[in-house]
Amino acid sequence: MPWLCGLRRLYRPLKMIDELAFLEVIRQSPADDGPRLIYADFLEEKGDPASVARAEFIRLQCLLARGADRPDDFLPALERERELQNLHWRIWMRPVCQALGEPVPMGPIAPEGKKLERLGRDSHEEISRRERYFLKRVMEQGPCSHVVEQHWGRGRDIPYLHSAQFRRGFVSHVTLAAKSYRTAMHVVRLLERTPVEGLAFVGCTPELFAEVLNTNDLTQLRTLELIFTDPEVIRMAARCPGLARLERLIIRHTHGNDDIGRVLAAGQELVGLRHLQVRACAVSRVGMEEFLGLPYLPNLETLGFPDCANLNDHSLMVITEAGDWPKLRNFDVSGARASLVMREILGSMFAGRLTTDNDETEWPELYRF
Repeated sequence: MPWLCGLRRLYRPLKMIDELAFLEVIRQSPADDGPRLIYADFLEEKGDPASVARAEFIRLQCLLARGADRPDDFLPALERERELQNLHWRIWMRPVCQALGEPVPMGPIAPEGKKLERLGRDSHEEISRRERYFLKRVMEQGPCSHVVEQHWGRGRDIPYLHSAQFRRGFVSHVTLAAKSYRTAMHVVRLLERTPVEGLAFVGCTPELFAEVLNTNDLTQLRTLELIFTDPEVIRMAARCPGLARLERLIIRHTHGNDDIGRVLAAGQELVGLRHLQVRACAVSRVGMEEFLGLPYLPNLETLGFPDCANLNDHSLMVITEAGDWPKLRNFDVSGARASLVMREILGSMFAGRLTTDNDETEWPELYRF
């Protein structure tokens, strides 16, 4: 591939720096494969089996993320990528676990398509005493959607490090549940030491989120998900200049009955947003009117309000009156209480782009883009 040779010549000076500096360059250039591929060359030149395996894994995931040049190359690359991850994912999770103060995962690989509660008949005590982590594959969300989740079982608290996902050779997305024994400094260490592009917070309080915003450089983030949280957290995110490069925002199950349309309209800093989903939240006609005044809406490629309360003909009519959506590729109103007439209007306006029936209820959503 001539373009790849040129890319490596461009980044050849990186070979003169040490491993930590390499990782810093990768962290500062999250969308660029160049530093990752040169880091793979650096690892391969070290010669030890662990470094050579990691180098191959980085190259394969970058290749699969772009799409193989020839269809015949795709399946062999995918099989080899699976094989490497099965052997080494525990070691590759170590920097994330160290940054967050969590134990290094030691669990098995979950059978494909199995959910947490279906992994076996063991009791919660046996699971917690033995192996809590496992590697889960989410093939319907893409061939490279390999997710490490922590098994907590029914009736148990969600663990602090709920899940993580590998993309392009590194842990790219992490989901954290609010815990009194973990602070914003753990997030600081995570973002300083790893090229994480996406974060999900479960049950995050306004106090903790304010601390996260005040103590972190969030410019490397491209995805943010807020789950079971206070509307004030969303309001702070919408007003945060440090999130101006954010591309994806997913909001799920907020506390209380605050109109999320009005909450989002309280800030205009998310100028880079391209994907927005508001799931199972309150959205009214008034909130929709205020929301549609945000400057970044014409640039949205996906927009969704699945399972939102009060999403009916009155609030949907505001959307139809807002004019054209030139870049929108998908508009999701699954679960809306819309009449047949309104569905026909929406179907005509968003022909080929409308989703009105989505049974997906699992979270986090980070892995679905």
